[in-house]
Amino acid sequence: MAFATHVLNYRGSWIESADGARKRIHTLVPSLKTEELRRGESFKASVLSELESEKCGEHAIMPFVREYLSRLSVVQGHIRDLYHHREVEWIGELQRATLEYCIADENSLGTGVVAIAVHENGRVKEEIHLLSDTEERLNSLKQTNRLLTNLHLCQVVT
Repeated sequence: MAFATHVLNYRGSWIESADGARKRIHTLVPSLKTEELRRGESFKASVLSELESEKCGEHAIMPFVREYLSRLSVVQGHIRDLYHHREVEWIGELQRATLEYCIADENSLGTGVVAIAVHENGRVKEEIHLLSDTEERLNSLKQTNRLLTNLHLCQVVT
């Protein structure tokens, strides 16, 4: 079984937008068939048994993906909690080292610490001014890498 999607249900409908324009909306719902999973020797028997207990021949994949991402977000949250103290320690260490250098240099150079991400070709991809942007950067990372612990409760309806 190379590709686990056995059924693709397709739906289309027209909607009218706020500006009066009509738009065609398409939905593609990939699903699994329990009989196909049963034929595959590598599929976990306990999971197959759980799917078969629902007395449904086809199972949409997206709810499984949402639940998986939700559970992964829970793990990500635990990891963030475990490493938070180290994050605080390293930020403090960076600030201490920079302050020491500024004092020794009498701040003649406008000292700062910059993390630079570089592409393989040597071009600068991103610069992060660690001392002035640290809190803002951490908050931005937490926002763009949000924990989606309730994603499995969402359902997209078309």
